[in-house]
Amino acid sequence: MKRALIIILTTFAFVACSKDDVVMEYRGEAIDFNASNGNITRADEQKPTFTNNVPQFHVWGYHINGASSSVKMNDVLVEKTGEGVWEYSPKQYWPKEGVIDFVAINPTATEVTAGEYVDHRVAGQNVVKLEHDGFTTGENRKVTVTAMRKDTSMNYNSYLPDLIYSVSEDQSRQSTAVGMHFRHAMAQVKLRVKNENHDFTLEFKPNAAVEIHNIKSKGTFTLPNKTTIPDTDDSDTYGEWSFDANDYATFDVFTGENPYVVGMTEENRYGYISTGNFLKDGRMATLLPCQVPGWVTENGPASEQKGAYFVLYCRVSYQRGTMAQRYYLIGDNDRYDPIYVPVTINWQPGYCYSYCFAFGKGVGYIETGEPSTVPLTFSLDVTPYTNGGTITTPL
Repeated sequence: MKRALIIILTTFAFVACSKDDVVMEYRGEAIDFNASNGNITRADEQKPTFTNNVPQFHVWGYHINGASSSVKMNDVLVEKTGEGVWEYSPKQYWPKEGVIDFVAINPTATEVTAGEYVDHRVAGQNVVKLEHDGFTTGENRKVTVTAMRKDTSMNYNSYLPDLIYSVSEDQSRQSTAVGMHFRHAMAQVKLRVKNENHDFTLEFKPNAAVEIHNIKSKGTFTLPNKTTIPDTDDSDTYGEWSFDANDYATFDVFTGENPYVVGMTEENRYGYISTGNFLKDGRMATLLPCQVPGWVTENGPASEQKGAYFVLYCRVSYQRGTMAQRYYLIGDNDRYDPIYVPVTINWQPGYCYSYCFAFGKGVGYIETGEPSTVPLTFSLDVTPYTNGGTITTPL
């Protein structure tokens, strides 16, 4: 009888302990995420949706409970595993009390260090360096983007990463996914060429036919301290760039193998080289947003000033009617000559700037500021591909 009682009591104690363990191990609702990117326009042809373009991001979570605070998530990789499904491991759970501030970016220093953004001209050479802190507090949200190159004899590569960011503040325990609304911190530049002269043939230097001079190669982006909700004009929900006023850099915008365009014909009515055919692999340049006044030709040579300008390396030949051979106006069979084009830069984060160069119109220049043999001008189309951020006055 006593033995039976002991067995019953022991069994009861085991069941009770098991129930207590279950209660102690229960961790409430799991923290899940969902990502969005706002309105995507046709200007962003290479990025039809956020999830197609960026199947992952890194997130930091800072838990605040009254006067106490702690890091809840630190550089956690979140990946898309299905339509609208984002996963990470190990799974984190909501605390019973307090709120969490979430910050996310892509790419991070991890991807850059791993060599995911390399210069196609030099094996193993990164095009960029990213530096950022732990995003653990509202005062600790800076990302520094620095363009890289092998040496000073090279121009910088224009294919910098498309840095995106998201902030979701004051999130408390919930059964639904935390919405991370991403914005683009960088600017994009597209180029195409128009030839409306029936008798011109334009040929461009392979691989690096275009340069952009006196723009920024390094900037620090401070993420906002408010949630990046979509479709808002609240400036406090946007990040902010700052730059060194003495930073004047030259970037190559890479073109295809042998881009050319003949004069306007019945089949080629407007004589365009589209972005896809002109730029290397159909890609757009991704550059640091900045504001730079244009080169003032009256003030002297371009190399002696700090104003912004394009340089197009090309050869332009002319042949009309019964002429037996083509006559070169710029360059020759063995040489591509530069045409200088002043440009005022006002690139804002999250905008795409489409430049269309028109030969035979306006005024192109040589390096000294004198008019080029062949006129050249451009038109500019600006389209937001999503909300971005703002630019501060250079430091």
